[in-house]
Amino acid sequence: MKKAMVIGSSVIDVTIRVDHLPKVEEDVNPYGQKLSMGGCSYNVGKILRQLSVPMTQCSPVGRGFYGQMVAEGLRKEGIEPWVRPEEENGCCYCIVDQEGNRTFLAIHGAEYHFQKAWLDAMDASEYQCAYCCGLEIEEDTGEAIVSYMEEHPELLLYYAPGARILNIDRERQNRLLAIHPILHLNHREAYSFLAREGLIIPSENTLKRCCRLLEEITGNLVIITDGRYGSACMEPDGSYHEAPAFPAVHIDGNGAGDSHIGAFIAGRMLGLDVDHALSFASRISALAVGQHGASIPDVLVKEAAKEMIG
Repeated sequence: MKKAMVIGSSVIDVTIRVDHLPKVEEDVNPYGQKLSMGGCSYNVGKILRQLSVPMTQCSPVGRGFYGQMVAEGLRKEGIEPWVRPEEENGCCYCIVDQEGNRTFLAIHGAEYHFQKAWLDAMDASEYQCAYCCGLEIEEDTGEAIVSYMEEHPELLLYYAPGARILNIDRERQNRLLAIHPILHLNHREAYSFLAREGLIIPSENTLKRCCRLLEEITGNLVIITDGRYGSACMEPDGSYHEAPAFPAVHIDGNGAGDSHIGAFIAGRMLGLDVDHALSFASRISALAVGQHGASIPDVLVKEAAKEMIG
């Protein structure tokens, strides 16, 4: 099996638990704080590693307190940091309320800044697919990732633009969409993007309609998640699939979307068809929201895989 190239950040998540988000000038006493490994790329890569899918964690790991923590965290999993630039790493403050809703305050450092030479050093022939998210593309250095993917159309790209989809440079994002990626986003991201492009109105914002409109842009499979209502995807031939959400106690939504796309990629690389890969992704995502933090215990992922993949 060829490998997956997982491009993006590995960071330290500083998870702060509160009753509710504070209003302006309101004092709120958090009732918990935890430092743990996170970042979209790390979360996706973690699922692949838990399922023994070959992959490379393409995360720059910088210096400073948080860079050292990330380097140590990766080494504990048997992963040597990909590159070590001199810039300091940032971190991500994840504020989680009583209902599990999460708000992110990300300080960007070395983990979000890419150089094309680092990617050019990879032997693309060893890889089946690549993953990247919008946070890295939004940075000026996102040009390096886009240019690399344009030069390697043989790599199937999974692209998750994320909540800042409207903040990404249009020209750069359009170039990425022209590569025909498999697009993965949630319903809010899909609606806001299509509304900005003048392609949809509120009365038409069904998941199926959104999938179709986005598929017409990318020419490839589109996946849209919708929390407790499950997820949906549409293939280029018009085949439409829906997967109901698995029952879950919603503790913390941090990493749920990353776990979903990570499980879908793993499922496809392990031979599942689109319908079953989507259902497996929903199962893993449900496990993610039932945990504190972004990572799911190995035993739970392996149990789900044994039941649904064999």
